[in-house]
Amino acid sequence: MVFEDDLTFKRKNGELIPTLVLKDVFPPDVYETYNYFLNNHLWIPCAMRLSEAREVVINDWLTALSVARLERKSSDLENLLLFTGNDWNQAFFQALASTLGFRINKQPFELLARQTPVQCLEKHKDQLFQLEALLFGQAGLLEGKYRGEYPKKLKKEYQHLKNKFSLKPIPGHLWKFMRLRPNNFPTIRLAQLAMLIHIRSHFFSEIIENAEYNKMLEFFSVGVSEYWKEHYYFDRPSKNMGKSISSSTVELIMINNVIPFLYVYGKLKGQQHCRDQAYALLNSIPAESNSVVKRFMEFGIKPDSASRSQALLELKTNYCDQKKCLECRIGLDLIK
Repeated sequence: MVFEDDLTFKRKNGELIPTLVLKDVFPPDVYETYNYFLNNHLWIPCAMRLSEAREVVINDWLTALSVARLERKSSDLENLLLFTGNDWNQAFFQALASTLGFRINKQPFELLARQTPVQCLEKHKDQLFQLEALLFGQAGLLEGKYRGEYPKKLKKEYQHLKNKFSLKPIPGHLWKFMRLRPNNFPTIRLAQLAMLIHIRSHFFSEIIENAEYNKMLEFFSVGVSEYWKEHYYFDRPSKNMGKSISSSTVELIMINNVIPFLYVYGKLKGQQHCRDQAYALLNSIPAESNSVVKRFMEFGIKPDSASRSQALLELKTNYCDQKKCLECRIGLDLIK
């Protein structure tokens, strides 16, 4: 099968190999458009033609991509559940920690969560001081010599809890502070995580019962202890600030953790209402604001919810960047 029959091929016995020529099967402009998409170096292959795509095609394709992205995330979570022995709380704790790490501290947060059984944290959830000792100790951030009484007490408490639960901390040098806003420092994220465990019950059971946007916003919008209101680092006082988890971070938690877990739970337990809740929540969250979404908006595609912005991320990563125009409904619409 060739586009143009400009060469002949023969078998060893001299017989001509039959050839299917595609050149005359479809109009020349179809091939030219596809070839242009395949070989240009624009941000997306159809950047100069996207405005020509039919709106109904774009809407239907984004709906399908939103579902596909959620299905893909659910597959990743099923693997995480297997890794944790189908412990929903442990799995959710690990996924939540990963989200709080964002891109820069994703790896150390994942390592910390893997090496810190959520049961150990729940046993001491009534004592915020002990939760901070566990989390900061497991993070390897209590290894230094400190002047202040608070970090000294945390260090002493962690040694006791470490022996009690046979814990092993991760290397403290893995954490990164550079190029981060102070409220995104890993110290503040750890303090927020400690507070979240302190004031909330079992994460997953509460989420299933309160899977609505406003309730989830309230659920995750927690602050930090008194010490961390006045510090970003140990032994370095700062201006007193609340340092609560921002609404934009809570929305990321909903998109990356709450919704996929709800979806997987409904899928594995045969509870369709949980899957419906996941879709409804995704559609109730405002569209994300990131570089990919902003560029698509420049081309006239303006998402009205997180469902649509997630679809755009899926489109850019798994179709546009990989030049899969023939597998993309928008690409096919423009090529035809």
